[in-house]
Amino acid sequence: TDLDAKNFFDATRGVFRQNQFGGTVGGPIKQDKLFFFSDYQGTQTTQGITSPVSTVLSAQERTGNFSDALSSLTGTVSGPYAASQLTQKLGYSVTAGEPYFTPGCTSATCVLPGGIIPAKAWSAPAQHLLQYIPAPNIGTNLFSTSAFPETVKDHKGGTRLDANTRFGTISGYYFIDDYQLDNPYPGGQGGASVPGFDALTIGRAQMLTVGDTKVFGATTVNEFHIGFLRNVNDIGHPNGGVGVSLASQGFKTGGGAGITVQDPSIEGVMNIVFPSFVMGVPITNTFQWNNTIYASDTVSKILGSHSMKFGVQFHNDQVNENPNATFNGTFSMLGTETGSPFADFLLGFPSNFTQSTGQHFYLRNQYMGAFYQDSWRATSNLTVNVGVRWDLIRPWNEKYNNIQTIVPGAQSVLYPNAPPGLLVAGDPEIPKGLSPTQDHNFAPRIGLAY
Repeated sequence: TDLDAKNFFDATRGVFRQNQFGGTVGGPIKQDKLFFFSDYQGTQTTQGITSPVSTVLSAQERTGNFSDALSSLTGTVSGPYAASQLTQKLGYSVTAGEPYFTPGCTSATCVLPGGIIPAKAWSAPAQHLLQYIPAPNIGTNLFSTSAFPETVKDHKGGTRLDANTRFGTISGYYFIDDYQLDNPYPGGQGGASVPGFDALTIGRAQMLTVGDTKVFGATTVNEFHIGFLRNVNDIGHPNGGVGVSLASQGFKTGGGAGITVQDPSIEGVMNIVFPSFVMGVPITNTFQWNNTIYASDTVSKILGSHSMKFGVQFHNDQVNENPNATFNGTFSMLGTETGSPFADFLLGFPSNFTQSTGQHFYLRNQYMGAFYQDSWRATSNLTVNVGVRWDLIRPWNEKYNNIQTIVPGAQSVLYPNAPPGLLVAGDPEIPKGLSPTQDHNFAPRIGLAY
């Protein structure tokens, strides 16, 4: 931290600390028979992240006084519903098409004389959510800070065992990596660009592999490997702002004319997109876990002037994903009603509201390969290398056939109301992977060394 400079727009210098530590240990467990080796490394980092320079409500606008931004109030009342709502809140007649402000206007000729939005006209959500929008700290209406750091905690380690046995040299290795990233501005997951709505990315990677190398006589060696890889990630999990119910923020909930909370576990401060910043909990975080099982066996053999090698390989891959498809909703405030996004916010006129649902997704894939190669010393100064490889790669498929393809003019049997041409895996002549598996992928090769 002491060697860092303060960023130009920051009032204070952001913190930066990194600690990295670890060690290794190894040795024999049984003399000339069994050995071990282990390692560990830990990393902990705290680093101030400067938030984007955002245009926020000025101190005057936070009271509903937009006299410092009259040029932004260029809109007109969008229709009878908006006019009715404004009439009830303001206490004087408002008509569709009436301008929100014109120079020198009164309540009889515009909606907001002097650019003032009285507190009685504020929407209930605006009254509760204004506290989450930071006050300007650069000039009259700009905000930026580096006071909220990004933190990383990473712990990884591995252990290897090697044994000399009558079955050959057997090796086993296990590796694990646990990490956690706390991101104060999780924009990659549709999250906030202002403080208070950090998100966690938590992961664990593991690998377990066992190998056996066996010598048969003086000319043959067999190498066998089997292993399992697993990678689990909770990406952009909401942390800051969680636990605040939508009802307590002034929103109607429970379906009908209200918002249905589809994931109560991450219910929190509503995600709202302004032209210059985003506030609220992230909306596109995801939980994903991937598994791979693999095995291979290779035989090496020397036969006279020939050095041959042949073998097979297999792996089965799984990609499993549980996405947050904007389960609890997001609003956009773009100024489509009054011309000012912040005036729209106070009055309760969003440009749009988006909410969707999503389903779990489980991709599957299998691969198998085989090869043969021969390095033949034809003469004392000429070596011929020949070989061939065969690959069998199944197209990716979804465990529950939740993938689709297009066949012009065809009609789905499984979903007869689907648009013509849109078919899914399981329809006649549509395999799980949408396309057939090719079984003739041969790759011959030849090389000369003189």
